Amino acid sequence: MQYYRYYLPQHPQPRFVTAVTEFIGDAYAVNDSLVMIGLDMFLGENFSGYNPDYFPQYLRRQFSKEFMPTKVALALSSRVVGPPPGEQILDYMINNGKILHLMDLLLPQVPDSMKMGYTQAQMEGCYVNEQETWARLLDMGVLYQPLSSKNQKIVMPSPTADNVFQEAPGEIGNWIGWQIVKAYTQRHPDESFEEMLNLRNAQQFLEKAKYKPKRVK
Repeated sequence: MQYYRYYLPQHPQPRFVTAVTEFIGDAYAVNDSLVMIGLDMFLGENFSGYNPDYFPQYLRRQFSKEFMPTKVALALSSRVVGPPPGEQILDYMINNGKILHLMDLLLPQVPDSMKMGYTQAQMEGCYVNEQETWARLLDMGVLYQPLSSKNQKIVMPSPTADNVFQEAPGEIGNWIGWQIVKAYTQRHPDESFEEMLNLRNAQQFLEKAKYKPKRVK
């Protein structure tokens, strides 16, 4: 909350309440000043109440108390950033990249892998293959497609985004969106956080970011 007050001084400081949700949700911003935390979603990935038919392993891996700050930061950041401005994949990528950027500001000591919900190996793979992943997304022509069942793995929770690469983890597009936001903030260091958030046109944001991933040697 110290970081929240620093980066978002105009926003009210939220209260936190805990509840047993009967496995409905982990953390949710009810409004600008109230966040609910579902304690029953942090009982450990091997808790017998987590039916694997409803909660696959890639989700259960995050059902531990260590992920509680990350899930709370996700709830707060999603509330601040708001929904995507459009229905194209690029809209989701940039919007979710802003959410991850704010999470990073709120939790600077938390590993990127936890913010993404990835294993360490998946996270390392993202950095190693960043250039190839961006090139593949461009080759697919997917950035300006509307969100659909065929491409939602790129920006929605999923065990894999195998339509990008066989080994690509789900939400790989959100991670690329995060890198685009990082590039934007580096090129526009004098812009306030709120100014960056208020640039809602995803295409303009991409153009101003001038994102060019480097190949890892």
